[in-house]
Amino acid sequence: MIETLDLIDEIGPAKAVEVFALCLREADDIPDITISGLGDEVPVDWARMVKKSSNEVFRIEAQTRAQMIRLLATTRKEVWKKISSVPPGQWTAEWSGALIGEIDSMMDELAKGMDGVTFDGATKIADKSVMGIDAIITSGLEKELLLPQLTPQLVQAAATFWQDEYVSMTASAKARINSIIRTAVLTGESPYATAQLIAPKLTTPSIFKSLGHRAEAIARTETMRVQSMAAQMRITQAAEVSDRIRKTWVSVLDPKRTRKSHVRAHNRYIPGGWEGPIKHDANFLINGSPMSFPRDPKGPVGEIVHCMCALSAVVVSERKAKGKK
Repeated sequence: MIETLDLIDEIGPAKAVEVFALCLREADDIPDITISGLGDEVPVDWARMVKKSSNEVFRIEAQTRAQMIRLLATTRKEVWKKISSVPPGQWTAEWSGALIGEIDSMMDELAKGMDGVTFDGATKIADKSVMGIDAIITSGLEKELLLPQLTPQLVQAAATFWQDEYVSMTASAKARINSIIRTAVLTGESPYATAQLIAPKLTTPSIFKSLGHRAEAIARTETMRVQSMAAQMRITQAAEVSDRIRKTWVSVLDPKRTRKSHVRAHNRYIPGGWEGPIKHDANFLINGSPMSFPRDPKGPVGEIVHCMCALSAVVVSERKAKGKK
């Protein structure tokens, strides 16, 4: 891991401040969830518990992306150093094959590292998600349900969504790097100039800047997908024990970033909304597409990438559970 000053040098002070702020995100940074007309449908502290759980998940997601940036910055520096330090006398077509092989190995390790960072973040988020759902259910039912632990295979199953992405993006980067090096050797471009083409700072348009954008998007989408998957599984377990368990779609309601379709879903399915929470095996209708939870793989890509909504549990009254108004 590179030091703080190295990270600032890599991505610039503005981006570095954003990264550090994300890692230290406080509860007040998440907009309040405004709910009205609850009646006896949910406990009065439901919104507070949802907000607390969401903040814990958001903090882990932000830390995961920060670690991803650090990993990319470290690899970028290693690749730059490897290329720029080649003695001019060894800058030949024959020697470039060995150089390309070493860089390919670095990129393969980068893919493994990104997988590891995402897996660790997703595991922590799954745990926090389940704890948040359990707290809401315990409060709503006024008793603790003895639910089984989620299987470790949950995150491993989710990992299939990001592992191929990381391998694919690094493979594409390797192909571009290989092409640049071979062309540079043939045209007489210097090792230093070649390194500048391939691996300048993460803020400079380059292969590594593109990698950074894609890696951040994947890490955010996939770790938050695990939040939804874990919550859905926990809600399903609880619904098998109590018919009062429902699920709801919760949006951050950031006017600059939250999709309008997700704002509509929030207002529709939140307790007190015009439809209200739904049963665990029902689908939310998001812009006309059925989705079991935020970032559901069966939903359109446009409703999934960078989504920061959350799936949460609601314990409705016995009267409501029986379909009475």
